[in-house]
Amino acid sequence: MLETNVKLLIQTKIIHLLNNNDISMRRLSIELGLSDSYISQILNNNLLPSIRTIIHLCDYFDLPLKDFFDESIHYPPEYYLLLTEIQKLSAAKMNGLYVVLHQENNEESQNDSDV
Repeated sequence: MLETNVKLLIQTKIIHLLNNNDISMRRLSIELGLSDSYISQILNNNLLPSIRTIIHLCDYFDLPLKDFFDESIHYPPEYYLLLTEIQKLSAAKMNGLYVVLHQENNEESQNDSDV
């Protein structure tokens, strides 16, 4: 039963990542160096991938491993791109970015309440 649930979670997460990033199963298999049939078996819920494959998937999609298994998280792909870039910033630049984003969100909230 647990294996079935884990297979379904993995299948759903990979399909979600493929759809959100507009990547085909074929392209994924080529870029990860895996066979089409291996990816197909995972996506058809016939095979539980190795942890190594899951790590490669996370690396490919810039997704933290812990988030791969978190069923409550459904961030858009841009979130992970932003997070990757933010992690490269100094503390001062992160603070500056926070100020800009905070101001932008406050302006957006005010505009929404004015309508």
